[in-house]
Amino acid sequence: MELSKFKKDSERQIHKSFNELFDKAKLSQKERDIYYRYRDYCEYWLLRSKLQYSQSEGQNFLKRLAIVLINLQSKNVSGPKDSVVKQMFGDKSVHRCYPTKNGLRSTKNSNIIENTYFELEILSFFLLNNFDIQLANDNIKGKKIPEFKAELNGAIINIEAKQLDVEKIMDNIFGDGFTSGINSKLSEKELDSGYKRIFSQFERNYSSAISKYLEIEPGEYFIIFLSAYYRIDYLGKYAINFLNDLPKQWTDNNYNNLVGIVIPDSEKTYFIQNRLCDNSIIETLLELGINDFHKYIPTILEPN
Repeated sequence: MELSKFKKDSERQIHKSFNELFDKAKLSQKERDIYYRYRDYCEYWLLRSKLQYSQSEGQNFLKRLAIVLINLQSKNVSGPKDSVVKQMFGDKSVHRCYPTKNGLRSTKNSNIIENTYFELEILSFFLLNNFDIQLANDNIKGKKIPEFKAELNGAIINIEAKQLDVEKIMDNIFGDGFTSGINSKLSEKELDSGYKRIFSQFERNYSSAISKYLEIEPGEYFIIFLSAYYRIDYLGKYAINFLNDLPKQWTDNNYNNLVGIVIPDSEKTYFIQNRLCDNSIIETLLELGINDFHKYIPTILEPN
């Protein structure tokens, strides 16, 4: 099959209509309404979205995504809300198609939607705990700006969110079943190389996030959320050693307003604290349940 035809077939519409999709996802009227509100932005992606996004047990991804989009409309959130949603659904290519030695392959083109969901999930958590939210100004150029600011009782925390690529993590641990075969196993050498690539993902995402710390306003705080998807203790010694060594990089007084890094995986939340930061900020986050962020399930916080 030609690549162009394969790509066209991969981009075909899966769902007949919004109503069909929303019925399968068991969305409430309010959850449906938020998608209709942003129909011009999200229609292409929704009608081509993966089946498991609407059919998974419990709170499926389409429902969770609708909930955080509703929460984004809260009166306690200020800033370019519509721009966030527009950018979220701005990529009109659902798949990336490329040839392999075993034929053509299609994978998701980008993580924009899932990454933005993670950001809005964090935003919902802070809203639940009575913070006021200020979204990043998308008109500011030439400056690295965190996703949003959360303010409570005069304390302002800049939030930066990053997410690892779960497909690459799985390939590096279990091998690429598409190209190597479902039952193939990695050799010790291949597995070691995979663990090194996973560590590189952590390092790149952390470096990108921490670079924004240098741009925050004096007196404000900064915290990083990094979603690992998979259990941290399965990701290899290189990633674990890197994370354990991070506090050693924060001994410089220039990092006194860095709160730390929050890493939720599938079973636990790791909160790596910066002991030089104001302890009252850390204690506030602990009281809010930051250590259980991996258990957090967004709910609709207020009427539209």
